[in-house]
Amino acid sequence: MGNFKEDIAGIEAIVMDVDGVFTDGGITPLPDGDFLRTYNAKDGYAVTYAISRGLPIIIITGGRGEIIQRRFRYLGITELHINCADKISKLNDIISRHGFDPEKMLFMGDDIPDLDCMRTVGIPV
Repeated sequence: MGNFKEDIAGIEAIVMDVDGVFTDGGITPLPDGDFLRTYNAKDGYAVTYAISRGLPIIIITGGRGEIIQRRFRYLGITELHINCADKISKLNDIISRHGFDPEKMLFMGDDIPDLDCMRTVGIPV
């Protein structure tokens, strides 16, 4: 790792958590067992822009529900791992399957379950 602008320009993939990253962390349980989350439209634009530029965006979250799946499929995310209790194993699987260099990956998380993933990549956020 060196200059941040150079490091970020060399990113091969971005992997993100959902609750607390795309949201304010609040969830409202619904009668059907799903959860209501509030997302920021600007985050959605940034994701679709990155995807349009060829940058893989991958979600690994402990969150679950149809609403979360619909939101990220709508944005064009094709690799979505929900209800994931072992994020580091999933991240290692992603690295292996895609042949990513972990030093050229960014992981964005906000809680203790994200720490191992953040320690694995070149750019933890």
